[in-house]
Amino acid sequence: MQPIEAAVHFAISTALRDEPWEDLGFGKRPRSGRFFQRFKPQWRVYLEDAALRELVSLFTAAHVHAQVLDPRLIPAAVDLILYGENGSLQLWRTFGFTSRADGFHGLVAAIQAYATIPPGNWSVRLVEALDASSIPDTRLRANILIGAVRVAQTTESMLPLLRSNAN
Repeated sequence: MQPIEAAVHFAISTALRDEPWEDLGFGKRPRSGRFFQRFKPQWRVYLEDAALRELVSLFTAAHVHAQVLDPRLIPAAVDLILYGENGSLQLWRTFGFTSRADGFHGLVAAIQAYATIPPGNWSVRLVEALDASSIPDTRLRANILIGAVRVAQTTESMLPLLRSNAN
C-alpha cells in the first residue's frame, strides 16, 4: 500500500471506530444518517460532523508528523478521502461541507493545521475546531475539553508505530 493510501485508510478506519469518539467524550461514534439528523438539535449535528472531520484530519496529519506522508501529498490524500479511488464518492457532505470545493479546501486546511503544529498543541486545535466553548450541553462540553487532550495524547503516542509500520 502506498503512503497516501495507507494514511487515508488508517485515518478513516480509525475515525470510524468507537474508541476515538469515546476518548473525545461522546460515548460511542454517532451512527445516524442524514434522515435521522433532522431530529437532532442542529448544534449536535454540526458538532458530530466537525468531530469526524477533525479526527480524520488529525489522524492524517499524524502520518505527516511521523514522516510517513510527505506534506505536499496532503491535497492528494484529501481527494482520496472525499472522492475515493475512482472519484465516485461524495463524502464532502458527510464531513459537513456545503460544496465540493469547500470540502476540499476545508479538509486540506484542517490537515495542514495539525501537520504544522507540534503534537503537544493538537488538543488546543481540536477544542478550537470543535468550538467546544459554545456546546450548550455542559456535560458534553466538559467531556470534550478533557477528551481532546486524551485524543491528542493517544494520537501522539502512535507516531512511533506509524513510523515503524511504514518501513
